[in-house]
Amino acid sequence: MGFTEIWWGIGFPIFLAAIGLATYLATSDSSASEFWIARIAYTLGTFDVLGFLTFWLWFVLRWVPLFRLVLGVAASVVLLLGLSSTFEWVNLEEVRLSETLASKNVETPVVPASCSQIPPGAVMIFMGSNLALATKMPATVVKMGDSDLLVVDIYRGHRLRIDTLRLLDDNNEEIARIDGDEFWTAPSVRHEKPDASTLVIYDQNNAEVLRISYLNVQAIVIRGKFRAEDHPPLFIGEDKAELGDRTFEDACLGELGGGEVFHAE
Repeated sequence: MGFTEIWWGIGFPIFLAAIGLATYLATSDSSASEFWIARIAYTLGTFDVLGFLTFWLWFVLRWVPLFRLVLGVAASVVLLLGLSSTFEWVNLEEVRLSETLASKNVETPVVPASCSQIPPGAVMIFMGSNLALATKMPATVVKMGDSDLLVVDIYRGHRLRIDTLRLLDDNNEEIARIDGDEFWTAPSVRHEKPDASTLVIYDQNNAEVLRISYLNVQAIVIRGKFRAEDHPPLFIGEDKAELGDRTFEDACLGELGGGEVFHAE
């Protein structure tokens, strides 16, 4: 079997499979580990081409050695620069997809009895057993003073996008931030998407500080810990929300408006 048969029979299929898998994972709602698989697959595809190119240059091509060396070095530089650019693109895709959630199409939670009327087209945002309504997007979900801590939007065929996020730790040090297309977390903080509809962020103690689930096109569930300087902290759990020394349960919080749906006395 000659070089041409080996390339088309083995090398090229490996290249296509690696690049195809990597591109699929990098453009889907993948987890952090799947994005790493995409990077590995792109690397495999690149070195597959590089390996066969090296073999062709030194065992098939009958050029002057210096020419083969120059061609090999030039081709290697181009391939490795392309791989580096691909990694940058994968990083951007990971950030972009981390900020957006797909609708899960599951049942809406029980609406508090105090919310007697839901306006047509309103998005229901459940915070513990409490309910806030968003009739316009983008919607400021959590705001303390002049600081927007959580702003969401719906776009591109019912995808939920986190436009703004700011999370602080117990010492009021910033540990996570989303600002437009920028998604930053402190080195000791991690985030994951257990599925295409959920984003979870853990603090430096591996405690969950944010969970956003896009249940369906009309329902979002939010749990988290929100802090701002000179303001009491807001803790949103599974069945209640606590702002300072006040507790909210089964409350109809009304229209989000400016985002200040919880008020401390």
